[in-house]
Amino acid sequence: MSFTNTFGGTTVYSAEVSYRAVALTANVTLDWPTETAPTGNVLSDILDVTPSGAGFTIRLPEANMASVGQTALFFNVGADSFIVADNGGNTIVTLAAGQAWQVYLTDNTTVNGVWRSYQYGAGTSVATAGSLIGAGIKAIGTTLNQAMSSTSLNTNYTAGDSDRSEVFNWTGGAGTFSLPSAATVGNDWFVHLRNSGTGGLTIATTVGGQNINGGATLILNPGDSGILFSDGSNFFTIGLGKSAAFAFDFVSISLTGQPSPYILAGANLNRVAYRFTGNITGNVQIVVPSTVQQYWVTNGTDLASAPYTIEVKTLAGLGVTLSRDQRAILFCDGTDVLDADTAGISLPLSVSQGGTGATTDSGARINLGATAIGNSLFTATTAASARATLGSSVVGDAVFVAADKAAARAAIDAVNIAGDTMTGALGVGASAATGSISDTTAVRGGVFRTVSGSVVALSGVAQGLLTVPNIGNNGTYIVSCGLSAADPTLYSAVSLALMDNNVLRLVPLATAAAMTITNTGNQINATQSSGGSSSIFYTLTRVS
Repeated sequence: MSFTNTFGGTTVYSAEVSYRAVALTANVTLDWPTETAPTGNVLSDILDVTPSGAGFTIRLPEANMASVGQTALFFNVGADSFIVADNGGNTIVTLAAGQAWQVYLTDNTTVNGVWRSYQYGAGTSVATAGSLIGAGIKAIGTTLNQAMSSTSLNTNYTAGDSDRSEVFNWTGGAGTFSLPSAATVGNDWFVHLRNSGTGGLTIATTVGGQNINGGATLILNPGDSGILFSDGSNFFTIGLGKSAAFAFDFVSISLTGQPSPYILAGANLNRVAYRFTGNITGNVQIVVPSTVQQYWVTNGTDLASAPYTIEVKTLAGLGVTLSRDQRAILFCDGTDVLDADTAGISLPLSVSQGGTGATTDSGARINLGATAIGNSLFTATTAASARATLGSSVVGDAVFVAADKAAARAAIDAVNIAGDTMTGALGVGASAATGSISDTTAVRGGVFRTVSGSVVALSGVAQGLLTVPNIGNNGTYIVSCGLSAADPTLYSAVSLALMDNNVLRLVPLATAAAMTITNTGNQINATQSSGGSSSIFYTLTRVS
């Protein structure tokens, strides 16, 4: 009996059984599902097999009793494996737990026939990778791979939805990279951006109320880079890398109308240098995150805020208080905000700390070692007052400013100096009405000066009158006189005040035995008891 080529060669199927659940407890040989099948173990289109143990075999019916193309699907729903074999017991396939295999007849010329098999779920579904690519995806062979397409920019640019996953490399000077609407591009849009240029690149939002990292703009300095992404409402950065050359940042924050505590957030975070301004009406706490960071802080609040302070602290930790116009370098250790300068600064700075230790100019000069004279000299408004501070006399000042030697000598002539000494001799006759000058020069201050003399009668006694040019009135002098130049102090020295406009009256003497010297009425009076002429030798010394 043969089913080959019957009715034009198409497959002739036996009575069809669509599905069977088989509890496999022993080896079994299946029959074709015909009316004359000797058992109920027939081959169906689909068989769910549950083996009770490992190693059982299911043999297929005689191949020459069916047409080629006859097929069956075996699925192992049990925990143990089993074998599907041809009618002669030759293994076609072994099914492990959970596997599904299709077998079909390709040759029915023998009892065993030729059966082929393939496993369900073991093949690879291959699609055209190029037809699946999108933003950030690249087809390499039959696989899809990530890709970062890059675009160089050196002029202002506005990004759009089609730029999703694009890499932009800025190569210009200062410029602007404008973002699209976050609501338009959605919460999965992103781009990569790097500033490889020479100026700051401003990332700017274009829709009111939308921010990037909490602010309307963000500056990328040369060397900075990051990923910009949208959450559908705003933009943020991931991995914002900053060049070390631009790591130091500054922000000025007005505290006018702000509450206390004022919590740093958004674009004001991690700016390093902070200047707080505005008018505060009470002490204000500045709360920073409990993360390791440094803070260079200036309390630059208005003059009206002078009585009030700002305190930089973490929410639950300790802080540092700054008065108005005070500056400090602070750092957060993750718990508290601390002063980086443990010594602190006390004003005014002492001299040992490089200051003056004073709050006034004069106090500063004194603390720096100035004497009273030095202080007066430092503050003198004219050269003359400076010289006077140094103790210059009228003569000394005149000598200091003299243009030449002659002017200097004239200055010395003009004013007597304490300690000046003049010596000389004056001869007079015995008669009160006659007399002569025997020496008309005198030594004064080491320089010869010309003097003049005359004889007058005074109280019946001839007296020599010595006129000394520019000697000055009202000075006090020591006058020593005697009968010899070698010993002008043979007789007593007396003090007298000059009178009669630079005229000194000297009394002529005859002999020592006959001479007496008295000081009467601010003049030297000498009397001689014998007639004859004589000379009086004098030494004149100014003492004041």
